[in-house]
Amino acid sequence: MSDGKKNPVHQELDALRLKADLQVSSHSYLRDYYLGWGQRLNLYTLVCSAILLLFTLTSTDFVERTLGLSSDGYKWAIATAAFFTFCLSLVDLAWNPSSKSKAHDQAVGHYLRMNYEVRNLMIAATGVNGEKVRWIQEEFLDATDLPRIPEGKSLQFKQRYLVKLAMARVLAENPHQPLWLLRMRLFWNPRLGDTKAPAPATVAPKGRLEASGKAAHKKLRA
Repeated sequence: MSDGKKNPVHQELDALRLKADLQVSSHSYLRDYYLGWGQRLNLYTLVCSAILLLFTLTSTDFVERTLGLSSDGYKWAIATAAFFTFCLSLVDLAWNPSSKSKAHDQAVGHYLRMNYEVRNLMIAATGVNGEKVRWIQEEFLDATDLPRIPEGKSLQFKQRYLVKLAMARVLAENPHQPLWLLRMRLFWNPRLGDTKAPAPATVAPKGRLEASGKAAHKKLRA
């Protein structure tokens, strides 16, 4: 075992690095999740507003001639477009996914900076003491203004993070392999992405063993 692994300071730094990696992965997923919903809500609101504007600017006779709607159907179409426009705007205002996405993006930047700080200390090797570790810990915990990972989803995000690491290890050996095939291989063989797993022993064919034995016997006789 190396000195870095025996040193408790380096063990604590490595634990902080793994925690920072997990936080970056989790907040990145939530950032993209809320950003996608914010963009979809904006798009749906614009489409419904355009439909409402179209029905408002056209006359009842024109709609009846072109679309075959009756006067009541025309009013129902306007009311439906107005209802969905209002509901989508209300959901966007109450849920505010764009603001949540920005908050999680700030969390990604915070924990990514912590990750780099920890890596720099681990690379430095010399001059790393308990005081610097405590400073890193205080900076790591200084996240009062940042959003939290929901407790009910913490294990789900950790599983997603570990699967991503395992797929990255296997993908590094064969970059051209499709991702869906990697997922299937990891599903049937979970130890495939484990770097600590022992490599399978290669057994030479019986014929090759016999040939090598005969060759060694001839050399001894010579």
